[in-house]
Amino acid sequence: MEHSQLSVYETFNQISSSEEATIYWGKYGRLALSCLKEQAPDVYVKLVMTNKLTPWVHETNEWLTAHRLRLLNKALDAAPLPKEASIKEIADHHIKISASLEETITMELINKIQTTSFVSP
Repeated sequence: MEHSQLSVYETFNQISSSEEATIYWGKYGRLALSCLKEQAPDVYVKLVMTNKLTPWVHETNEWLTAHRLRLLNKALDAAPLPKEASIKEIADHHIKISASLEETITMELINKIQTTSFVSP
């Protein structure tokens, strides 16, 4: 990358980062934005330049939030707690399931971004 291109890219990144700081993206929207910048920076730039980044982030946040709920229900059905579980057992169970779900969601998001089947600038 030439020096002038690097400066333009760095400037663009600084401007877009300051704009992003003022918008509420949601938990999974922020995750999607971070993954998009890292995995497909060219798509990220196209989305920003065409004013499609905000709708994409919001749609992605909604999709991943709903997807997490579906996965959580499926996981709880597959591994239910005994009726007489203690509060500690319940908390440990939910922590274990939640950690697994976050990893699954992140990997699915990265896969979709890399295959660009999820991103349409």
